[in-house]
Amino acid sequence: MSKIIKYHSLSSEDLEKIRNLEGVKLLLTTHHPIQGTHQTDDFGNEIQEQEYMYDVEVEIMPCTIKEACTLENFLDSMTLGGRDHRHDVYGSDYQEMIRTLKTKTRNPTNKK
Repeated sequence: MSKIIKYHSLSSEDLEKIRNLEGVKLLLTTHHPIQGTHQTDDFGNEIQEQEYMYDVEVEIMPCTIKEACTLENFLDSMTLGGRDHRHDVYGSDYQEMIRTLKTKTRNPTNKK
C-alpha cells in the first residue's frame, strides 16, 4: 500500500525533515530560486548565497493505515496552507504526532 503525493513550495529545512522520515521515499525534487536572495558586493564577493524553494514528489510506504495518516498529516503541515490554516504547531495533538514519527537512524562515523 503506497501513495504518491506532490508538495509545492517547501523550504530546505522541510526537505531535510522529509529526507529523515522513515516510510517516505523522495521520487522527484525540483528546486526554484527565491528572487532576491543571492547577494554580492561591488567586488563580486558573495554576501548571501542563493536560497531555494522545493517541489517534491514523495511516495508514502507505511506499514499500517494509522502510520500512513500520521505521515500524510505531518507532510501536509509543511505546506503553506497547512502552516497557515490547518495545523496548530504549538498544540498538544501536533506535538504528539511529531513524537510518534519514526526517523531514519544514522550511524555516527568514528573519527580518530
